[in-house]
Amino acid sequence: MQGLSGGTRGAVGLLLLGGLLLAAGGAFFAMRAAFGLPRRRVADASLEELLTRERLTVRRAARDLQRAVAAGFLALAVVTAGIGLTWYGPGPGTGVRVVLTDGSALCGTLVGMDAKGLRLRVEDVERRVPSGRIGSAKSVPSCP
Repeated sequence: MQGLSGGTRGAVGLLLLGGLLLAAGGAFFAMRAAFGLPRRRVADASLEELLTRERLTVRRAARDLQRAVAAGFLALAVVTAGIGLTWYGPGPGTGVRVVLTDGSALCGTLVGMDAKGLRLRVEDVERRVPSGRIGSAKSVPSCP
């Protein structure tokens, strides 16, 4: 995530955390659907009460299973979005600050360079800086 801008890095972190929480919730609902929660059973119940409890248990298990499936697919989608953002998200600004031999400075996007010098896009205008005039060049996150 080093190659991402600060906002994109935060978005990826939130997406991955959301995916983790959704996966944990889905696992909880799946386990509750399969096994229920531990609780005390009342033994002295009529057959009608036992059937009513069993129906409620089955309904809850079906609802929990639906929630588990939905949370699982949603977790997969959220984590996939987070990973996609790391691959295709905007990177940090790639500015170049060039200090010339006369003390002045230029800041812009590097277009190209060769033995004669470099080409820099400064405020939508491409400028050529000869090698002999370059005092130093440094990569910066963005230009002011």
